[in-house]
Amino acid sequence: MKILLLTNLFAVIPFFSSAWLPSSLPQRRTTLTLPASLKESPQTDQMREDIEAMRKEALKRLEALEHQMEEMQHKQSETKGRSELPSKTLKLTPPPTVQSHAFFEEPVEKQTLPILEEQKKELESVIHAPLDLLEDTRWKIAFNIGREKGTWMPPEWGASGDRLRFQVVLDFTPEFTATSDEFFMTSSAPTKVCKVVDGFVFPSGVGSHSVGRQALPVDATGIFQVARGQGPAGTDILRFYITLDEDLTFKDHKSDVVVPAGRIYGTCGYFSTSPHSHAVKDLLAKHYHDLVMQYEALRQQIDNDTRLFSIEHVKRLKEQWSLRKRIESAAKDVERARQKDPERSQLRLSNKGDVALTKDGGVCCKTIKGVAIEYRILGKMEVGCMGRREINSEDDAARRSPRLHP
Repeated sequence: MKILLLTNLFAVIPFFSSAWLPSSLPQRRTTLTLPASLKESPQTDQMREDIEAMRKEALKRLEALEHQMEEMQHKQSETKGRSELPSKTLKLTPPPTVQSHAFFEEPVEKQTLPILEEQKKELESVIHAPLDLLEDTRWKIAFNIGREKGTWMPPEWGASGDRLRFQVVLDFTPEFTATSDEFFMTSSAPTKVCKVVDGFVFPSGVGSHSVGRQALPVDATGIFQVARGQGPAGTDILRFYITLDEDLTFKDHKSDVVVPAGRIYGTCGYFSTSPHSHAVKDLLAKHYHDLVMQYEALRQQIDNDTRLFSIEHVKRLKEQWSLRKRIESAAKDVERARQKDPERSQLRLSNKGDVALTKDGGVCCKTIKGVAIEYRILGKMEVGCMGRREINSEDDAARRSPRLHP
């Protein structure tokens, strides 16, 4: 009997317990069963798997991109140390044409630069002209004295902006001479005699205060030297000096521009006229232009891509960074090529056309302060060839006599 009552009691409990539950319980059960139904949808599972795979793939691509950028920086640092070594192999095959989709096919460091190995070697080399091509030539040198940027002259010197101009005509002779001037000590090239044929100060002033052309108080001889590899990018330079017998300034008015008496030094470039590197210079300029056009096209693609995130966008950003580095390197190559082979408009050729000097040069004077020697900028100069110098009997006899290197 007891067993029967307990059985009936357990049978009644679920009925009363369900009667006391709140009416909102069925809605809560419906809400709880909704995620289960979604979880069972194969389309939802596939979307979640795709999103997770894309996220992992993006992280993997970003890590690979960071690793490649570190490798590129490491290779560039190693390449700088090996830039002096000649290439072992010569690739004479022309480079492939870069198409619009080539940005996403191979890394930048593996793309072929449109410069042949032989032309790279020619860019690193400098064709030096013989050092004696100036012998028996006559040159006109116009000095333009005034304050220049970077000079060590006193602050009051040339502050008014005055420019003092004078000119000399020099004959460069084959006569060797010895000198202890520190200006020529950085090169082992021989020093030779240059003779001042003419010298005058340009007219100055206006009206009643004007001063006409005056004779230049200068010694009859000076010294010159062609220094090999002492110029920018390993080019050759011409060094010389003339000696003023007295201070030089304006006669018509008091000026803060005074050229001190003593040696006035001049320097300009000395180049062979052989067209050895015109092709290399033109090729480098074209290569630089092509890189700039590629960069602009890539930047346009990046601007037109409005997607929030895509693998192609990451690749474009990587390519843009690499192109910027290549453009900077190409600009340096072009500048170095121009230094080694200036434009003809920047040169003045000899009468034979076998050697050229840069039309512009620098002028300085020497100042001794205690044990230190300073070469202070005085201004600039322009040069021009006047043909062959006149050789008299004394010069011809000296020319035929044996000459010893000092």
